[in-house]
Amino acid sequence: MHSGGAVPGRHLETIIDAAIALGPEYSLDLFLVPANDGGKYLAKLTERASGHERVRINPRDPDVLPHTLNRFDLGVYWMPPVNTNARLALPNKFFDFIQARLAIAVGPTLEMQRVVEQYGLGRVSDGFDARPASVPCGRCPARHRPFQEGFARVRGQLAGDGDDGGTHGISSDLQRTTVRLEFMLQSPPRGVNRRRSPFRRDPVRFLTC
Repeated sequence: MHSGGAVPGRHLETIIDAAIALGPEYSLDLFLVPANDGGKYLAKLTERASGHERVRINPRDPDVLPHTLNRFDLGVYWMPPVNTNARLALPNKFFDFIQARLAIAVGPTLEMQRVVEQYGLGRVSDGFDARPASVPCGRCPARHRPFQEGFARVRGQLAGDGDDGGTHGISSDLQRTTVRLEFMLQSPPRGVNRRRSPFRRDPVRFLTC
């Protein structure tokens, strides 16, 4: 299964093609919301899945999503590294899969691959096309078997509550950096011409522009 926004850059058609290639033992449920394109990409995905009864596209309801996820065996996500954001992606849905104890099949996206392999949560494909993407799905048994030990170890570590210390540290670092920047903006280095220097700008406006 996969849940999220029907955004063209996410190449969700690969998930559909991989599910079809896997054969009758597998089915795919996509829980999607339209993107800012007015639902055009969602309509294309719906058309691509038409005629394949094992592929279902469902509306996504955040209020019941945790209970919905828990019905499935495998969470999947393959997004080619089309930009830096995609190359380093570690999306919320990935942690939804973990909390729902779904085995995970992903492409070789750096951060997702690192977490999956470090904790033994699933399988990573060799590429982002439908054929290599389907391979790890076939190697992920049902959730009640090998990956449960990995989920038991990491559910607390990778939950939001367990990351409060890291978040607090990042916030503290940002606050210290902001104070230093404000001081620099109010007090330009010796020898800098105040009339021509950007340090003359209002500190808050300068920091947020």
